[in-house]
Amino acid sequence: MVNTRLSRAEKRKGKDKGPATQIVDLCFNLGGRAFRQPEEFSTENPIYINAKGPSSTIYKTALSRARKPTQAKSRVTISLFAEEKQDEPPTGLFKYLLIGWVPMSILEENKSETGTKRSYGTMVGLERPKDNDIIEYDHDDVDNFPMMAVVKLNSDENQLSTRCYVLMHQEDGTCTSYAVSADDVFYMSMYRDETSSKKDRKGNWNRLVNKFALQQTPITGNPPALRRARDRSKSVLPPTTSLENEINSLLATYELTKKPWCLDEFKEILEDLNPDPVNAPPENTALHGFANLEDDSALFTQAKAQNVIDEIRIAWPDTEVDPVHLAMLGRGIQCADDTAPDYIHLHAYIRYGTNLIQKSIAAGEVDANIALQVEDGEDRQTQEKVLASIAQTTHDTIRNVLGSAKLQKAPLSDAHAYRKLLVALKAKLVEIVVADKEFARMLKDSIGDQAIGANYQDIWAKCCEQSDTEGARAAFMDITKLVIGALRAHEGYLAKRVKDIVDILDKAGI
Repeated sequence: MVNTRLSRAEKRKGKDKGPATQIVDLCFNLGGRAFRQPEEFSTENPIYINAKGPSSTIYKTALSRARKPTQAKSRVTISLFAEEKQDEPPTGLFKYLLIGWVPMSILEENKSETGTKRSYGTMVGLERPKDNDIIEYDHDDVDNFPMMAVVKLNSDENQLSTRCYVLMHQEDGTCTSYAVSADDVFYMSMYRDETSSKKDRKGNWNRLVNKFALQQTPITGNPPALRRARDRSKSVLPPTTSLENEINSLLATYELTKKPWCLDEFKEILEDLNPDPVNAPPENTALHGFANLEDDSALFTQAKAQNVIDEIRIAWPDTEVDPVHLAMLGRGIQCADDTAPDYIHLHAYIRYGTNLIQKSIAAGEVDANIALQVEDGEDRQTQEKVLASIAQTTHDTIRNVLGSAKLQKAPLSDAHAYRKLLVALKAKLVEIVVADKEFARMLKDSIGDQAIGANYQDIWAKCCEQSDTEGARAAFMDITKLVIGALRAHEGYLAKRVKDIVDILDKAGI
């Protein structure tokens, strides 16, 4: 016959009373202290809040700093604002799960004096403490409202831990989240269990939090992103890469880290380059041609304007330009002196100039049919004077607002700028080679060609055994020689890579 009687220890733990129920109206921390939960918040269902952040700053540090006059210390009111309760977070906000509270009063308490003493194996949240031991908050003391403890929603089912935050500095209806330790959080009833061991309690409660913080993100039948991906009428453009940025970043990385892989990347890039950069086709040919219309003697026609618009749709998809207006603006540039746009300001120039053309047509100041005639005549010349005036106004306005771009470097598609980049690269690498040779000369002058047949440990032991200053100095010099020798071997390996790159540039005629 099986003995079903419970021991006194089991009765003391409450196993004779069936499943334990967590106290709903109180929040408990990992140590067993209790905080009376605000009545405005229900514990039947999870509560989600929209807030800014998250910030990695510790909340105690954020509280000690000066805040804006428009920001509350914690919250303006305990109740949630409309922005915080929206199902879809507004732009710039994230969705958080409310898991508990952090009372302001615990910041001023001494933990050694206020820590709740609990016997070993005692469960938390099952036994109601005395009223004097429950932390309360003053509903009228706005500066000391408790802070909401939250976790950010995640979509990773395998995530084992979740970082806790508190919401503070409410402004315009929303708060900012700051990092907080789980030890400072008073957990709501649905995120607590009957774990009796304090060292296991944090992990078990955290797993309950993770279960509610998991955000399901099912793929809908036909989301806008997938519809755009299947739209065959839209052209798919290759990613725009910048050789200039790639070379500059590799050069900066090499100067900082001296890693040999940077030089290997240099070598691969240069081997793939056309030896004659003059043959490199410029990007946006029509746009570059429009920026240099002053040097083009042929009339700028609607057909040429349409080629420019085709490239505008790729460079600036949201810009709509009428080919007639653009053709008239091009004619104005050709008829005026020094009104060509800077390439860096070309987008603004085209939008502003075509807008002036459109207004002039509506006001009857210019006629598109006459202005775009191929045959020269008095009427066309009159129209071209108006177009030249519009081009001059556009040029002056853009220059006054955005400034001159004469000091800006030319686009990399320009063959001259492309060659200058490679020349500058070669000069920099030659500096490294010269520095390496100088380093080798200084090394030979300092230690000569002698080899040291000992290791660091032997020389250091020898240094420790010396009782006189001269002997210790000699041992120290031996260690220095070893270090310099190792450095020399490493630098020589890198120098060989640099020389290989310089050889490639020499073969390309740079």
